[in-house]
Amino acid sequence: MQLWFIRHARAVDREETSLPDFQRPLTPKGRKQFTALCRELARRVSPPQLLLTSPLIRAVQTAEIVTRAFELPATACQTLEPLGPDLTPEKLQSLLAPLNVESVALVGHEPSLGECLSAAIGGGSLKLVKGAVALVELPSPARLSTGELRWLVAPKLFE
Repeated sequence: MQLWFIRHARAVDREETSLPDFQRPLTPKGRKQFTALCRELARRVSPPQLLLTSPLIRAVQTAEIVTRAFELPATACQTLEPLGPDLTPEKLQSLLAPLNVESVALVGHEPSLGECLSAAIGGGSLKLVKGAVALVELPSPARLSTGELRWLVAPKLFE
């Protein structure tokens, strides 16, 4: 299984808005950078079959950019509460186990997404910058710690 880890793109800072954390949207610059990254990825790699996103607005908006860039059908995108900021490797493994797809993308938040990415490759400490995308090849979704990091890109790469 190919497992994509996507940290939401740059969002409005907490200090710059009175909105609750759940509702902080992407910034125009964040949208622009992440759109450029996704367009370039869409030219180079096969799209994920399934796109799962955190319910927080900034993650949903990031998932919408992925959906457009890869021309995914609306049915390929799902919002899941467990992908919120408190995602754990155990929660991730229980989400992946019943899936019958070859590739799935996850849109979420740091530090939990980086912790899950690190767990998927058997350890270490990886952190994703805003708008970064990583691909891990898993021999089996039932064995999260056996993955191999195939690539990791940040939005500044395609500015």
